[in-house]
Amino acid sequence: MRLQKTKLTTGLVLAVLILSIILPFIQSSIVSAQLGSSEIEASIQLTRDDVNLSQHKMTPSELQEYKTAVGINQEKQTYQAKGEFGTGLTAPTEEGWSEIAQKAYLVENIDYQAALPESVDLSTSSYFPPIGDQGQQGSCASFATGYYCKTYQEAKEHNWDLSGAAWIGGSDNCNISDPYKGKVMSPAFVYNTINGGEDIGSDFETPINLICNVGVCSWQNMPYYWQDCTRWPTEAAWSEAPMYRSNDTYSYQYLYANTTEGLVNLKNWLAAGNPAIIAVDAYDNLWNYTTHSKALGSQDLMTNDTYIVGELDHAATIVGYDNLFAYNEGGEVHHGAIKIANSWGIDSTWENIPDGYYWISYAALMKLSTPDNPVMLFKNLDNYQPELTATFNVSHETAGDCVVAFGLGNWDAPLAFKNFSAYITGGDRLFCANNIVLDLSEFKANLISNYNQQFFIQVYDNGAGTQGTGAVGTINYFAIANTASTQTPKTTVNDESVYAMLTHSFAPVSLSVSPLSGPAGAELTLTGVGMAGNTVDISYYNPVTMHWVPVTDNYAVSTNFTYALSAPDLQQCGPTGDNPQSSDGVVFRVQDGGSQYDATYTEVRRGFTQVNNKTADGVFGNYTDLSTQVFAQNGQAMHVAGLGFKPGSANIFWDAQNVGATTVDFRGLFNTSVIVPATTAGKHVLTVSDGVSNVSATVTRLPIVANNGTTAWQIGDFTVNLTPDYEVTETYYKINSGQIQTVSEKGQPLITIEGDNNTLEYWSTWNIYNTGNMELSHTFVSGLKLDKTAPTASVTINVGKASTTTNGVALLVFAHDSGSGIKQIRFSNDNQWSQTAWEPYQTSKFWYLDDGLGTRTVYVQVIDNAGLITTASNTINVVEPSAATSTPKSTATPTPNPTSVPTVPEFAAAPVIVLSLLTALLLTATRIKGKSNLNPRP
Repeated sequence: MRLQKTKLTTGLVLAVLILSIILPFIQSSIVSAQLGSSEIEASIQLTRDDVNLSQHKMTPSELQEYKTAVGINQEKQTYQAKGEFGTGLTAPTEEGWSEIAQKAYLVENIDYQAALPESVDLSTSSYFPPIGDQGQQGSCASFATGYYCKTYQEAKEHNWDLSGAAWIGGSDNCNISDPYKGKVMSPAFVYNTINGGEDIGSDFETPINLICNVGVCSWQNMPYYWQDCTRWPTEAAWSEAPMYRSNDTYSYQYLYANTTEGLVNLKNWLAAGNPAIIAVDAYDNLWNYTTHSKALGSQDLMTNDTYIVGELDHAATIVGYDNLFAYNEGGEVHHGAIKIANSWGIDSTWENIPDGYYWISYAALMKLSTPDNPVMLFKNLDNYQPELTATFNVSHETAGDCVVAFGLGNWDAPLAFKNFSAYITGGDRLFCANNIVLDLSEFKANLISNYNQQFFIQVYDNGAGTQGTGAVGTINYFAIANTASTQTPKTTVNDESVYAMLTHSFAPVSLSVSPLSGPAGAELTLTGVGMAGNTVDISYYNPVTMHWVPVTDNYAVSTNFTYALSAPDLQQCGPTGDNPQSSDGVVFRVQDGGSQYDATYTEVRRGFTQVNNKTADGVFGNYTDLSTQVFAQNGQAMHVAGLGFKPGSANIFWDAQNVGATTVDFRGLFNTSVIVPATTAGKHVLTVSDGVSNVSATVTRLPIVANNGTTAWQIGDFTVNLTPDYEVTETYYKINSGQIQTVSEKGQPLITIEGDNNTLEYWSTWNIYNTGNMELSHTFVSGLKLDKTAPTASVTINVGKASTTTNGVALLVFAHDSGSGIKQIRFSNDNQWSQTAWEPYQTSKFWYLDDGLGTRTVYVQVIDNAGLITTASNTINVVEPSAATSTPKSTATPTPNPTSVPTVPEFAAAPVIVLSLLTALLLTATRIKGKSNLNPRP
């Protein structure tokens, strides 16, 4: 019942006083109202769904009026149902009034943001649960808040269609039909956690406080049995409850509907889709309801004429209104009534219309909503997801002896604090045996970091307890999220608080390495996040030696740190052959006090990715034999690429000879070319060394077939010798693009055709280390010159005259060579040449004959570019001037050497211009005296 007049025993009063002294942190959550100390606070404007709501913090005078009207529940009494139907509404305890003083808000006005409809009925919504039956248990307030209001709120939020749900089995073996058990909230969770294990009923505020701060689970995890009010929720029920919390910002919202304006405010609230709660006198009205209703035409209606104002002992859930509902009241026809969902099932023993609902006229409602009976409003916490939970387990033979609370930070000066026992009443029963989960998401607003935040559980054991046994309990388990305290189990101490602490990080504590993979010697960065200590030890695991190797000890860190180092060189190369890229996992470890964190760096092994024209499918490892696949020649640029080498520089060796250097980038890659040195044919070792480790591969310098061909003119058939520097299978050749010949069958190539551009193409085949023949590169030789024919030549003296009166004559030379061509010429009077120098070839020359009269001979030699010489001569008679007129024309007689020379008539077509030149030379010569061939004068 709401108005309680009995008082607490003296012992209980003293216990409360002791608790208030020992537990100052509890006082922060249950401070007594400062009655009469302030005026009305400024109105708060809220927009919720389709309403604008104005409210203010309840003033001390308003709170006092409410408290005086309702009264104080001064003694815990076992609830007794009146007949077969339960009620159970009580007044708040003194501690409850202290809580109300902190959280009570008085609603001034509610504006609906649309035209107010003539009627609203939330019970017809698919979100409303079926009518329930509390049986003879005093859980009416838990039904109104947890079953009706909270189920409706959650179904509306999640769009759960409950239209097919049914209450099965009445009050004895009641149940919710499948598959709706997970969508209907459990009144048992609410009532059993606030009643201390006894059927004593409750006020409105206590279940609302529970739902706002702890939550409520579904029927699935805690079905309702009216005969059982002592069992604790299961761990699954505790875990589910935080998902279904209501809004604790304005926990207790009171609306008086005792005026026309108040009634309109209530209608606006309902029209916006929100149920409400009010108290009724069930014993004087509903218990004899059938009698009253029959007189009113079986409308299940309470009017001003019939409603008896008595003890407010039953919670009523307001689900709608109807402005057109017609009835007689005060001898006149009136319209308008409020619809109420009852928790007595559908039963003709208390109602005429078997639907579980009844009505209250507007006038009766305004008379009902007196200072001790405001309408209770509370809102859902939409889209809420728990972000932080505590899980704990406490064993004690008397749960009510333990005050359990949680804090963030140091226990003596917490940054945030939540008193579990302010919402849950343990009573004289055993403490809940399974783990309990409590939502602490509100703590996150007080976090100073996401890492290494200290939390504690505080259990105060009030000593002698209600049974006077002096028993103690045990904190068996305490965890925040997935971090469990190492300080449990811990025994409680009478009249003292004990603590279990832990450090929790909201983001994962981790160690990472960047980059994740690469070569030995790469620059790495270790990043630690969420470290708890001031220093850490860093080491790495060498998978080759299977030993842990220290990197640094006592490295100073804050919560997060970075550490730069080079990847350790495991000196590993890829295995011989062409294999997938090989690697080794180097595990870096950070020891942070009692915790350790690992990160793995994948160190790739050294290897070639390409050698000359051979690209690896994976990686060529150390000692890979590529001699039958990779070939090179002296002076050739050989392409080499690799990975996994130590960043910096690397040298490249051909056998033991350094043939170049390359730069290895931060990824361990290089790509370069080197010139193959002059070396012998056959196998050779190509090695890349980065100063720490070597990777080598065997390659082949191919056989070379040399030739002694020359571009000099040859005067006879000649052989070009083809000489391989390594044993070949056969050598092939073609002369002047002719037939293919082989050295083994035809001998060395013989050049027999005269000309200046004989060509030779040759190649060899080679058995690759007895693995199969390959054709070596073709070599092309051109410009092979052969001239076997001497040139032709003739000389004419003074344009063919028979005589001359002077020893200075003009010579005209005609020479021809169809092979190598005329190169030089020389002249003589005696056919002796040892002292005669060659001179550039010329077709005319002024020449001095030997002194004296008589026949004189002039000799001419021409040489071609191949060195073949031809001699030609001619004579002329030197006479006195008087005899010149009758001298017959001389005839030139060339002396061939080694071949004959064409006769003079071959040159009879000499140009006129040449004859004119010779005539001029003769005229000049007649004037010269003292002639000499050694010292000619012009």
